[in-house]
Amino acid sequence: MNTLRTLLLTLVLVSASVHAGERDALKTYVSPAPSLIALAIDHTKDLGLTDAQKAKLEDWVKASDCERREHELVTDRQAINKAILDGQSNAEVQKLMQDLQVKESKLVSSKLACRDYIRKVLSEEQFKRLVDLYRAKN
Repeated sequence: MNTLRTLLLTLVLVSASVHAGERDALKTYVSPAPSLIALAIDHTKDLGLTDAQKAKLEDWVKASDCERREHELVTDRQAINKAILDGQSNAEVQKLMQDLQVKESKLVSSKLACRDYIRKVLSEEQFKRLVDLYRAKN
């Protein structure tokens, strides 16, 4: 009986952990496209950025809407999760999903523009080091 009780308790704890992981993923997963400019700014010294390069990247971040778009995606994913749990109709959930997909596509397009811009600002060697830093981090 103790073995069965221990097994059941273990299954409950594992299940709770998986569900907590799903909730955390809703808050942390934003886009399949990397955020290279923020990483470059964080690693100014490692990349050997000049003050002019760093200023150009910071100006891009100020003018960019990526951060706002990322926040919207997190909020929208949480809304979809809630809609499903609250029993909204399939049509309502599908509409939320379609809206999310449009926003995800726009964010990836913005991040592609970001990548293209950063390639113009950094030297080829600096960009290669930035990609290496990103890959090592992820």
